Amino acid sequence: MLFRSMEVMDCTVAITKDAGGIVTGCEIWAPTQAPDGLAKTAAPLLGLDPTLAADMAKIKVNTTYMGGGLGRKIENDTATQAVKVALALNKPVKLIWPREEDFARDWFRPSALSRVIVGLDAAGKIVGWANRIVSPSLARSHGRVPAATGDGISIGGAVKLLYATGPRLVEYVEQLAPNLQIGFWRSVGESISCFVVESAIDECALAAGVDPLQYRLNLLGANTPVKNVLQAAATLGGWGTPLAAGRARGIALSPGFGSTAAVVAEIYLNATGGVVVDQLSCAVDCGVAVNPDQVVSQIEGGLLHGLSSARWHKVTLEKGVMKNINFGEYRMGRMADTPKIKVTIVNQGSALGGMGEVGVPGVAPALANAYAKLTGTRKRSLPLGV
Repeated sequence: MLFRSMEVMDCTVAITKDAGGIVTGCEIWAPTQAPDGLAKTAAPLLGLDPTLAADMAKIKVNTTYMGGGLGRKIENDTATQAVKVALALNKPVKLIWPREEDFARDWFRPSALSRVIVGLDAAGKIVGWANRIVSPSLARSHGRVPAATGDGISIGGAVKLLYATGPRLVEYVEQLAPNLQIGFWRSVGESISCFVVESAIDECALAAGVDPLQYRLNLLGANTPVKNVLQAAATLGGWGTPLAAGRARGIALSPGFGSTAAVVAEIYLNATGGVVVDQLSCAVDCGVAVNPDQVVSQIEGGLLHGLSSARWHKVTLEKGVMKNINFGEYRMGRMADTPKIKVTIVNQGSALGGMGEVGVPGVAPALANAYAKLTGTRKRSLPLGV
C-alpha cells in the first residue's frame, strides 16, 4: 500500500554562493511535514555541517500547504533531488514529479502478519491473550535500531489494550525488508493492530453469544470515559435499532494518539451482490476540542481515508517494478462511494489529544465486523476487497 498524497511531490530550491563557489545560503519551499529534518538532510549536500548553528542558519525552509501529507511528506527524497539538481545547474530549481514518478518512487506502508490466540472461560470472558506481530521496523527504515522488545511505532495499538484480557503476551518479530522503502502511513501501527484486535474481539463476542457492543462494554469494566465513547458511537449509528433485511452494522473501538474514537459502519448488498457502505458514525474524545469544526473535519477525512484503504488499496510489483503508476491502477474512493457520515464529540478531560490519525484505524474492523455479520464470512486480511 502506498501513502498517496493527492498533490504530487514537489520542491523549489534557490542556492547562493560566494565568489569561491562556497554556499552562503539556501532557501527551500516544500510541502514538508518535517522542516527541521529537511534542513538537516540538505546541509551535507550543500557542504554545511548540520551540527553547527551558524551553518544551519544559512538554510531557510518555507513550509507550504501540504496537499496531503499522511506520512509521505516526512520523507526528504524529493528535496534531496531538488538540492542536487540546483547545485549541478547553479540555478534555482522548481522540481515537480509527474504522477507516474510519484507512484513509482513512493514509500510503502509496512506489511504485517498478526496472529491472536485468545482463551475464553465458560462464560465467554477473556482469560488469556497472546498476539504475535511480524512486520518490518519503521525505526530501522529510518536509521534507528529498534528496541529488543519491539518497534514501538510498528506495534502501536497492540500493547496497551483497554480491555480486560487476563494475562497478556504481545510479541514482535522484525521482518527484514532491505529492498523496500518502508515509511510512515497515517495512524501507523494503530491502523494495523486495531483491525486485528477489534476483529478478534468481535469473534470472541460471537463465540460468547453476546452482543458485540455489550461484550466490549463488559471488557472495559470501570473505564467509564471509554465506555461513554463507545455508547455515543452506538447511539449515533443506531446500534440495536431494527435493520431492514440485507443490512448489518459493525462496531470498533480505536484508542490512540491521546484520543479515543469508536466507529459504527452500516452496510448492505446491492442488486449485484456488491457491498455498499451506507453510513459511518464516529464518536471521538480528544479531551478538549479547541476547534470543534476542525475535529469533525479531521474525523471525516480520516474515515474516508480509512474506508478507501480498507476496501481497495494495494499495489502489485512485477520483478521489482511497480505496476500501479497512476490512479487508473490504484482505486480511490469517489463521491459515489462516500457514505453518510455522522460525528459526535465527547469532551471528557482537560488534556489535548491528537486528531490527525484518530479517524482512520476503526474503519477497517468496523467494516469487517459488519461484513461478517451480514454474510457469515470473516475477512482477516486487508484490503478487504469488498
